[in-house]
Amino acid sequence: MIRKVCDMLAQLIGVGIDALLGKVNIWAKTQSGAVTALTSSAGSIAIDLALTNNFSHTLTENTTLAAPSNAVAGTTGTIIFTQHASAAKTLAFNSAWKPATGTTAVISTTVGSTNIMTFFVESSGIITYGWANKGIA
Repeated sequence: MIRKVCDMLAQLIGVGIDALLGKVNIWAKTQSGAVTALTSSAGSIAIDLALTNNFSHTLTENTTLAAPSNAVAGTTGTIIFTQHASAAKTLAFNSAWKPATGTTAVISTTVGSTNIMTFFVESSGIITYGWANKGIA
């Protein structure tokens, strides 16, 4: 729907849609993205950055956060990890994920705890991350 409205507006003012959307936007209200639940399969969590900027995942197995698909430089986001309710699980990172501190952070092992990770895409193969909060039960 929004795309149709933008196409119509672009036609009315005589510019291409890319020129219209390439402008700086000023928002009068907050812009909120959905939180997309991630799943793990065979010890890996796939993440598609074209879906949203905010994700959640409850650890159900020892797993690795895979290199994200559709990573575009400048993208920022958050992943909320919830530790397994009865047995702590581990989280490893694909080499595309670079810790902001230079040292790979270990997720809290407190069962049921919440770990909030933020990230910034430097390039399609380098995603810097850090922990905003770890181990909140």
